[in-house]
This record gives sequence, structure tokens and C-alpha cells, in this order.
Amino acid sequence: MEPDLNLTDPDTYKRLLVDDTHRVLYCVVAKNGCSSWRGLMALSNGALSLDRIQQNINIVHNPNAIARGGLVWLNTFSMGEIERRLQEYTTFMVVRHPYQRLLSAWQDKFWYTYDIYGAKYARLVSRLFPEVMQGNKARLPFDTFLKLLLTVNDSLGYNFWKDVHWRDHIQTCHPCHIRYDHVMRMETMSRDALPILKLYNVTELPKFNTVGAADNITFLETRVDPVEVIQNLPMVHQQTLQQKYHWDMELLGYGLNGTRLTCGYAGRDVSGCC
Repeated sequence: MEPDLNLTDPDTYKRLLVDDTHRVLYCVVAKNGCSSWRGLMALSNGALSLDRIQQNINIVHNPNAIARGGLVWLNTFSMGEIERRLQEYTTFMVVRHPYQRLLSAWQDKFWYTYDIYGAKYARLVSRLFPEVMQGNKARLPFDTFLKLLLTVNDSLGYNFWKDVHWRDHIQTCHPCHIRYDHVMRMETMSRDALPILKLYNVTELPKFNTVGAADNITFLETRVDPVEVIQNLPMVHQQTLQQKYHWDMELLGYGLNGTRLTCGYAGRDVSGCC
């Protein structure tokens, strides 16, 4: 699964956000509500005001901005301090069906707000899929985004699978090596989040303003079925995608048809995981 993972390398823990005030470690998985959780932590610790977050939700992703409230990444500490916090603090991560997460990443990076990623990969996309170019930027339909993800590899100088917006949960948070007290699902967040919200003395996640066409994105999610799109891809692409997210599906209890199954991950007892 992760046979070469070095647990004595601080960078193994680079996606865990430290909140010393509330004694919490949060493994940040992009496209799983992380802006809301970062916003709550920054607001609770006095790093940012509600007005400032509401003006620009992206401020919660600025390390310098949230560091004023003592929110820093775990890999900035010595191994002794890392191990102490892993033992003593409440740890949590948020999971989501991999296919729904891909859909969210596509909407955010290649469809509605495609300025950055559309420009970053414009040369590659113009060569492979010239029909989707919008001027000098790439705006990809969902199936084209998947084909790009599945056909481009290191030989072309790109490694899409390292991108945090769709890198799998297992390689991001290492739940078979790091024991999490709480593994929340996006699908049942209102219930699953309660133990962590209690630590912050709130009953629900704050509702921050989002950037771009948030309402349109919500509307689009009701019309695009990622599983249906994936099932219409060539079989070799379907198999590659299943292989990439195999352990997310297997260990976090998600099915290939988009329905949720019983989660086999058991928090502090990792026997069900590995």
C-alpha cells in the first residue's frame, strides 16, 4: 500500500495542520471541505476575522495569514514534537467518494474558475485536445479532464497524480500509519463533524462566502453524474482510474458505482485498515 513510507521523515506529515490551542491535528484533503475547516480554525484562534474570510475565502489557504493564530504544518516541527502531538492531540480527516472529489476538482480548476490551471496546462491541452481551448487557456469538459488525467504521464514531463486536488486520501493522510480519532465523510458531515465542532465550542461549520459560481457548481453537480461519465470512458481508462483509487474505495468503504458502503476504517484501531 505504502511500503516505502518513511515515518521518521517530517515531510510524511506535511498535510497535517496543527492547532496547539485546541490540541487538534487536521489532515487537509483538498476538495473535501478544507476551506471551511481551515476557516473555522483560523477564526477560532484569532488568526483571521470573519469579515476578512468572507471577503476572500482563499485567505485561509495562505500559510502566513493563518500562522498568526498558531496554525502551522506538522512537518515544521522536530520528529520528537511531531510524535508527541500525534500521541496527545485529537486527529481527524475528512473523506469523500473519489469520483465526487474528481468532479469537484474539475469544476473548480478546469471549468468555472479555470484561469490558473487552464493557463498552466494550456500548451499540453492545445496539443492533445485543441477543440477545448478558450483563447490561450484550457476549459475542459469532465470527460476530457479525465482523459487528460489518465493518459498524460511522467514521460511528457507531467505527473498529475501528485496534485493535491485529486491525489488519493491514502497517500495524502496515510491512515494506515497515522491513527485518526475521527474519519468524517462529506456525505454525512453534519453528523460526523460534531465531536470536532464541540472542541471549538460551535454546533456547525461557519457558512463562508465562496469564490466563483458556487451556486452554479451546486446546480451542475445535480446534472453531472461522474460514475456515468466514467463508465462511458474506454475500458482501459476505467481500469486505470479504479486502480488509482482502489485503496480509497477499499479502505474507506466506497463503491465503484457511487453508492456508499460500510466503512472498514476503524479510527484508533487500524486492524480494519491494513
